[in-house]
Amino acid sequence: MKIEEAFLVGAPIERVWEFAMNPAEMAPCVPGCGEVEVLGGGKYRASVKVAMGPVRTSFNVSVELVKTEAPAYAAMVTRGEEGGKASMLTADSELHFKRVGPNETEVRYKSEVSIVGRFGRFGFGMMKKKARDLGEQFAGNMRERLETARGGSDSLKFFLPKTVEEATALLAEEPEARCLAGGATLVAMMNADLLEPSALISLRDVEALGRVSRDAEGGVAFGAMANHAGVAAMNGCDGGQRVVRDAARVIGHPAIRNMGTIGGSIAHADPAADYPAALVAADASIEVAGAQGRREVAAADFFVDYLETALRPGEMVIAVRLPPAPSGAVSAYEKFARVDGDFATVSVAVVLSEEDGRCSRARIALGGCGPAPVRSAEAEAVLVEKGISKDSISAACEALASAADPVDDFRGSAEYRLLLIPALVERAVARARRGEPT
Repeated sequence: MKIEEAFLVGAPIERVWEFAMNPAEMAPCVPGCGEVEVLGGGKYRASVKVAMGPVRTSFNVSVELVKTEAPAYAAMVTRGEEGGKASMLTADSELHFKRVGPNETEVRYKSEVSIVGRFGRFGFGMMKKKARDLGEQFAGNMRERLETARGGSDSLKFFLPKTVEEATALLAEEPEARCLAGGATLVAMMNADLLEPSALISLRDVEALGRVSRDAEGGVAFGAMANHAGVAAMNGCDGGQRVVRDAARVIGHPAIRNMGTIGGSIAHADPAADYPAALVAADASIEVAGAQGRREVAAADFFVDYLETALRPGEMVIAVRLPPAPSGAVSAYEKFARVDGDFATVSVAVVLSEEDGRCSRARIALGGCGPAPVRSAEAEAVLVEKGISKDSISAACEALASAADPVDDFRGSAEYRLLLIPALVERAVARARRGEPT
């Protein structure tokens, strides 16, 4: 039995493709589809109820994407069985997508369906007669879900660029657009009505943003779409660079580390997040791009205020660069949180260089103690001039506390945060000198 349908959807082809590749969105378009279990790797399971006149039954089906050519073509194979294996179902399906206009896409659906067993004998004839209705129901469901989700064709737009240049051109055209990286924070803020972007620009297919590399001098570059798990697992991060890797290891939980990205996190610029203090301590730089070109911003200058960065309108983060580790450098990241995986109540990132038993260089940055990472030139000078000792660390902590400007919130009072600084700094310095990872 062949089911075919062609129809128009009032959404950009990139959004339609994203929808079709998401089983949780696409599967409910199938008439009678019930609960969906996403298995990963382009596979999912679902139950499908079938009613043809007096004949009613349900199939437990598994669906697998077997070929994709983004954003124009997808092929899938469906296998299913009726309860008690009384009937078996197979279907080979194809979806073709064609851009008709900026916010309009043509969808062509074709499926070859075969049913054997009880339902094949008694229900197949009726299914052949209903094939057209099934195709129309599928088309109507897909169109309704896409266009309702977008709030109409003039509401939220969705783009899927392939290059940095395409992404920055879209940002220039859509001043109220937001870049979509991992999406955890952005989607949560949209759901809470804290953000209402005019468009989402998914960076998923910008291959260059996912690269991680090391140059001949020992510098490391993380593409903005490198996820936290990748940063945490980076081999060869030594000395002062290790503080960034160690910070990535304590972000959230495995699911968050697999989804979230370094570029998305720093662009959000929550001062209680793990990267900002670590990047400042590591003397990192942030590479950004816009319609006017690319530039680098020192991490110490990138984080400006609560949820505010040095990004100009139309710019996006494309990479994080760590300089070669200074000679003799050691580092550590310490974090105190209410519960494992939470944002920091206070965090401390330390990078030290010691030569002949003396501290020749020190960079200390606090997280969660102000609108941006907190440094104190006085605190760092104490460690260099007086060496590392209990007294010098205590003096450095006093200087850091004076520079800090914490707030009272649900993670802790300002007074409590100030009390945490000495213990965390002392612990971070000791761990760095012992060479212990977080």
